[in-house]
Amino acid sequence: MKLYLMRHGDALSSDVDPQRGLSEQGKAAVSQIACSLETRKINIKQILHSNKARARQTAEIVNRILANEMVCTESDVIKPNDDPHVLLKQIENEQKDTLIVSHLPFIPGLVQLLCPTAQPINFEPAAVACLEKNGTNWALLWVEHPN
Repeated sequence: MKLYLMRHGDALSSDVDPQRGLSEQGKAAVSQIACSLETRKINIKQILHSNKARARQTAEIVNRILANEMVCTESDVIKPNDDPHVLLKQIENEQKDTLIVSHLPFIPGLVQLLCPTAQPINFEPAAVACLEKNGTNWALLWVEHPN
């Protein structure tokens, strides 16, 4: 199983949009990363995103560009300050390649939990990391940031 961990794209300030949806720059960066994922021919079967507008919009853009009939689901355990251990319990027996779209500090915390010896990753907006599960261990395969 592969797990793709993505930080949402750049969001508007709460002064401009109280829901903090994606900015135009954020939409463009997410589209760029999604096109790169398509070029890599990844086979994501489901997307989990937080309940925040910026994460949902990021998931929708990726889903539209990859267009491989993924299930896109809102998760109530991947908000910015949620405990990554809770998600880990939910996905530990998962077999489908999954994209998680979430926030700081959740995403780096999940990487640290799954790959404790990996170097810390600076997850800028729209960055994505690929982890692979082999038996009970996880390995960080690659990280991509938008240009």
